[in-house]
Amino acid sequence: MLKIFLQLYLIVTSLTNIYLGLTITEKEKYSPTIYPSTANHIEEDKKNTGQLIIATFQSLGTLQSDKRLETFVGNSRSGYREGQGLSAKFNLITSFHQVNSSHIIVVDKRNHCLRLVNRTTNSTSSFAGRCGSDGFNDGEGTEARFNEPHAIVSAYRKDQYYLTDSKNSAVRLLNISADYQSVRVETILRDNHKLINLRSLAVNPKNNHLLLSTGSHLLEVNGPKNYSTISSKEGYWNIEDLYILPSVDILLVADHDGIHQFNLLNSQKAVIWDASLQGSCSDKSPNSMCLSASRDQLYIGYQDCVEVLTLEDAIPSTVSYPVTSKTSPSVMKTTSSVNVEAKTAKPEAIVTDRRFGSDFLSFGDWTSYTVLILAAAVVLLIVVLLAMMVRRKSTTVDDKKFNNMKHAEPIKYTQSCSKM
Repeated sequence: MLKIFLQLYLIVTSLTNIYLGLTITEKEKYSPTIYPSTANHIEEDKKNTGQLIIATFQSLGTLQSDKRLETFVGNSRSGYREGQGLSAKFNLITSFHQVNSSHIIVVDKRNHCLRLVNRTTNSTSSFAGRCGSDGFNDGEGTEARFNEPHAIVSAYRKDQYYLTDSKNSAVRLLNISADYQSVRVETILRDNHKLINLRSLAVNPKNNHLLLSTGSHLLEVNGPKNYSTISSKEGYWNIEDLYILPSVDILLVADHDGIHQFNLLNSQKAVIWDASLQGSCSDKSPNSMCLSASRDQLYIGYQDCVEVLTLEDAIPSTVSYPVTSKTSPSVMKTTSSVNVEAKTAKPEAIVTDRRFGSDFLSFGDWTSYTVLILAAAVVLLIVVLLAMMVRRKSTTVDDKKFNNMKHAEPIKYTQSCSKM
């Protein structure tokens, strides 16, 4: 009986945690002018509101109001050179992160290092690793070694960032000084088997779990040796980018076919954008994603093109997550939770999360009725099954008693004599 009710609880819980997902209502070729390169990474510009920063193979540029890409550092030729503006050289930029409006950490993959770009002067400097020299080593700044680093994301802790180190099959932790002049590199995960072909990375701020892509697999990591495959290769084809929407427990996955959504609560998958059938960028495969500040548009980076998709509903911007303290590589600690809200989100565009919350009994939409009906049907089915089982058991017992009486031998009574 207890097992049945536990199963019922799990069924109802999974039903009440379903987010209806993203719906695309409009598409537009946002910028066709990044030819002949690829939008490897996209972020909204923290320095110039309303503009996008695009990372191509060897440069960073901003998309202007006329949709023209204006390069501010790097050029069209690969190599390595520290310099200012177009004189600097990179060798395959796969990711970057704006630590503030004046500093950008750039992942220079084939130079095996991280570079720092000063937006005030558009000048570059070596930040971590020795550019042009691969290897594996923890340490301060240029003492560290990487082998084709790929993606960098915030660790949701002050001045800390995660970095995927592809050829080393490792995840590295960057501890950056407040003035951005020094960095210490530590290895928190390394596995030559499970982390082979490691590329993209996302962090779930609700539980501090790492979400990693290795080829066509998704991995969830909640500790140094605690890996779990949350989606196998059957679901994706060559994952290029991950983008988490923690307020709705959705992980967006960009692969060769398009954009998928993965529900982190119930592991349900769905295609929300088939690039080959619906895209406006000439049958290209997506390379990168970025959610707009208004949270109602999704920018998709392709080869030679950037596309913008308009969402039916804006993504809620408030999410509670545990603050994680600075720790050694072998431990992940969490403290009390806080709320984070997008500073530039438009209040009128934000809608309530469509999972059931405090307004469950208000029956504001059909999903409330659906879940109640399904739950009632499950309860009724269990009650009927239990009643049938009890009745069948009772009938079986009565039949056994009748058969025993029918075939029993007559009882012989004997009189015993006792001496008086």
